[in-house]
Amino acid sequence: MSVWELEASIVLQVGGVLAFARDAGVELRHVKPHGALYNRAARDEAVAASIASAVRRVSGSLVLIGLAGSLLLEAGRAAGLTVAAEAFADRAYEADGSLRSRRLAGALHEADWCEAFAFTGFTDIHGARSSMSAQA
Repeated sequence: MSVWELEASIVLQVGGVLAFARDAGVELRHVKPHGALYNRAARDEAVAASIASAVRRVSGSLVLIGLAGSLLLEAGRAAGLTVAAEAFADRAYEADGSLRSRRLAGALHEADWCEAFAFTGFTDIHGARSSMSAQA
């Protein structure tokens, strides 16, 4: 799928969800790609830009959620969106800040580690304390 087809597909999907939400009387507030698309957008500038552009085309008021330190968040900011960085207490990270593949040993943390992480926070790949709040 080309980046243009990807963007069109996301516009269609997010626009559809937005229409369903409005019909139900609720507000759609954020968009978060999942799975392989989420991971690809974290490291692929063209895919990240396509997602951000699609979200912006549907509604500039939607918050784009992505992996802390990722290209997706950079693309969201560049598109004029509010972004929110996230991290996963139950997942291991590589040295570059990317999520460790679940296919590899040590990709998932035990419950005790997750609890400690949730209470103490985390340090991002740049060594600064990270915030989980939305950022413009």
